[in-house]
Amino acid sequence: MSLRWKRKKQLVYDTYRLSSSSSLTSLNYKTTSAYSDLLQRAVSDDNVGTLNGLICSGADINAADQFGDTPLSLAIKRGQYEMASYLIANGSRVEHLPADSVVSSLVESGKISLIKSLLEAGYDVDSKDGLGNTLLHYALEKGNFPELITTILDLSKPNVNAKNLKGRTPFSLALFYPDSSPHNTIERMLRMNAKPFDPIQIQLGSSSRRVSSLYAACSVGKGRGVQKLLEYGLHPDGYFSGKKSRNSSFDLNQNFCQEFRPVCIAIYNSDLSSLKLLLKYNAETQFGIGHAFCVSSSKICHSDALTLSIRLRRYDEAKLLLQTGSRLNWEELDRRQILLHYP
Repeated sequence: MSLRWKRKKQLVYDTYRLSSSSSLTSLNYKTTSAYSDLLQRAVSDDNVGTLNGLICSGADINAADQFGDTPLSLAIKRGQYEMASYLIANGSRVEHLPADSVVSSLVESGKISLIKSLLEAGYDVDSKDGLGNTLLHYALEKGNFPELITTILDLSKPNVNAKNLKGRTPFSLALFYPDSSPHNTIERMLRMNAKPFDPIQIQLGSSSRRVSSLYAACSVGKGRGVQKLLEYGLHPDGYFSGKKSRNSSFDLNQNFCQEFRPVCIAIYNSDLSSLKLLLKYNAETQFGIGHAFCVSSSKICHSDALTLSIRLRRYDEAKLLLQTGSRLNWEELDRRQILLHYP
């Protein structure tokens, strides 16, 4: 006889003995503890029949074990999603599910129907795990669950500005999320009081820098997102346009580095559609670019958008810049240095 069969047989016997010995209304602490243990064992063995028998006998479906796990949280952590759905349908409380162990498991499962059931049953969509991540954080970080993101936004009102321990919000993560969702995520979050004028932290090697949300969207070629941000009022050069934001008092003009212009990253990535949008909103093309976009060790840093596109051999972008009136802004020394880079 297999060990699994022996365990199942013993569980059925224990359940029968316990349920026939006393009614739950007169159970003492020891018996209640035994019911809790049997519930956990039924979940561990994925035995819905025995679990149903325990529930019918009056066992507390929300009883927690010594580690704080309820049958529902245990089922989710163990990947027993049919069992979890059964527990929710039979009254398991979802309000206090431990985010540390449950949230990431939920996203990894990709079980949209289960997550939908949790949200409809009252799961706190803004509950955080030990890293400060919410359900929406995880869904966006994984990058391949557009339907899950849509479900969360449809069925709940998540805080899209909730920061995790790294200072990242669902909105800042959405800026880097691919436009594969049928509904534009950035547009939806803007309607949910996202803060697009706040700076975004990005990692550059061993250091981090603050950039505008428009730069972040351009850095991944997020054309629809770029358009929505520009329509919302973000400055095409990557800093706030001057009027006070209702969402933030931060003015990126005070902490602005030239190489983090959206125009620069659009040229660098050969993102012609984003560049067209930026030029449509009168983005500046005559400026000095920093070392991040220098193509040689000579650190030629005073230039313009047209020079940058030529330097990086982005000829379609250079043609577009010429058509929109951009001009080269070379000093004599710059001209001699730049020509050395080409045969």
